[in-house]
Amino acid sequence: TIRRWVIAMVEQFAEHAALALHNAWLTEERESQLRTIQSLEHQLRAHNEELEAKVAERTDELRDVITNLQEIDEQRRRLLEHVVRAAEEERTRIAHDIHDDPVQKIVALKMQLELLGKKHPGLSGIDDAMEVVKVTIKSMRTLLFDLSPPTLEDEGLGSALAYLLENSGSSFAWTVDDDAMGEDP
Repeated sequence: TIRRWVIAMVEQFAEHAALALHNAWLTEERESQLRTIQSLEHQLRAHNEELEAKVAERTDELRDVITNLQEIDEQRRRLLEHVVRAAEEERTRIAHDIHDDPVQKIVALKMQLELLGKKHPGLSGIDDAMEVVKVTIKSMRTLLFDLSPPTLEDEGLGSALAYLLENSGSSFAWTVDDDAMGEDP
């Protein structure tokens, strides 16, 4: 007969063995999960390095694109300045050409009509012709001002606007505050 204490001892050994086996299984499972985590960590680091390399590459590409856009914008700005300057020079040249030739000839025609009217007071059509010439001279002067206001070059934007408003024939009240020039440097 086996004594009870031996059976109890065998049961305890069996329980300890089962517990030891279960602990070994848990340890193996934990080590397997640890290896999986380490593998995933390695993959994640490799993926992060790959992403950082791509980000650095794209950043360099964007930096190049931004530099190119800045250069293109600077070229566009210079071209626009050139076009505006050329247009202003051409408008000024045209205004001077109109002033120096057609306006002077029309003024000379007006003077000749006045002389003709004085020599031949009864001549019909002189007064009508004089009125047409005066209107033409006024139109030409308005055109000259529209092309290249002399006050704009000589006295600035405020004076040019005041002149334009004075000669517009408008019935509204206006004032021009010319603070564009500021204080003398």
